[in-house]
Amino acid sequence: MFVEFTEQEKAEILAIEEKYEKAFKALDEIINSRKDEPPEFLQYIEYPEKPTKAEFERIKKENEAISAANEKAYKEWEAAGTPEWREARAKWDEINKAFNEERAELFRRAEERQFKALGNLKTN
Repeated sequence: MFVEFTEQEKAEILAIEEKYEKAFKALDEIINSRKDEPPEFLQYIEYPEKPTKAEFERIKKENEAISAANEKAYKEWEAAGTPEWREARAKWDEINKAFNEERAELFRRAEERQFKALGNLKTN
């Protein structure tokens, strides 16, 4: 459903964004100050159009190994960050979760308002 926000809801959206803007900016400065880049991920093997069962199983195992190697390399890169960098990443994730929850709640209320305006339709 396409939700059309009221002027009040648009103001609430801006208020939510402004509430978190400074925190995101400060944390981004710390996070982006890291000079080394995350590892490049290994590329997955594409399946042929009509793989045999043996080809499918072989490629599936190889892709699982690639996925594990990618995850290991990324975790090692994260762990190599300074304590300040790791703390900033964790705080950014925490703030981003709260930010998204507030926006989702506002969207839910706007969607509910819009459904109610249509009449006796239930939203669940």
